[in-house]
Amino acid sequence: MQEKLLTAGQFAKLAVTTKRTVTWYDQEGILQPFLIDSSGYRWYKPEQIIDFQVILLLRKLHFSIPQIKAFLSKDASLQTLFQQKRTAIVQEIEKLKANVTTIDRYYANSKQEGVLVKPRIKHIPGYDIYYLQKNGAYSRIYEYGLELKSYFIKLPKHTEFIAVFEVPEYKPVKSRFKIGVIITKGMELKKEANSIVQKTSLPAYKALSYTHIGSPSLLSFHWKELEKYAASHNLTQNRTLPFVDVEIYKRSGFTEAIEEDTMTTEMHLPIH
Repeated sequence: MQEKLLTAGQFAKLAVTTKRTVTWYDQEGILQPFLIDSSGYRWYKPEQIIDFQVILLLRKLHFSIPQIKAFLSKDASLQTLFQQKRTAIVQEIEKLKANVTTIDRYYANSKQEGVLVKPRIKHIPGYDIYYLQKNGAYSRIYEYGLELKSYFIKLPKHTEFIAVFEVPEYKPVKSRFKIGVIITKGMELKKEANSIVQKTSLPAYKALSYTHIGSPSLLSFHWKELEKYAASHNLTQNRTLPFVDVEIYKRSGFTEAIEEDTMTTEMHLPIH
């Protein structure tokens, strides 16, 4: 039988690859030898060269090792693999397009304004909020939002969550703020929440406003850019209000499965 088989070296030569590559695919459980003799030599059938070429095609198309294993174990068809990969590639293309748009916007803002943001001045009318008073880290705002959400029987689909910051210094580890929702028709609190969730009115104010689309982990950086813009345009921050700045989360809804790339945060820096 072994007269019809190929050593790993012979197989690699006929497959136009290296013995090291053949051994690696064996170790990954993708292309295992037909026979390993008592001396430990690996032997392959000539038709396994076709299998190797299929693997090369899939690797060239950036299929993962688990996906290739699934195909080889007959748990997936080539058609299914190609459909999955096409969907993933289209999604990646859309992300890359969005990245190009973001880079262009940052570049244009930096060239024109000297900072990466280009905010606008807005006059914000007063509004009422339900809220929880918190002393904690910025990184826990989303967690606090889910906590607040749990106290409601009903919340409209497009409810806007809000963080109202009360400390002027940058304190990412422990700061004081309100995490709330802007009150609209259709909201209903649970009875037990009446002693926990508070209600207040925020006064009208003028704000330097910038909308950030993307991960909330970048918000502190954008706040610094917003403050630079205010300083460079001689805009004085309003410290007479019961808060120093505001974040309104417009598209997240504080759902359990938030997509950070599409999270929309409107930032308000109160000014005179």
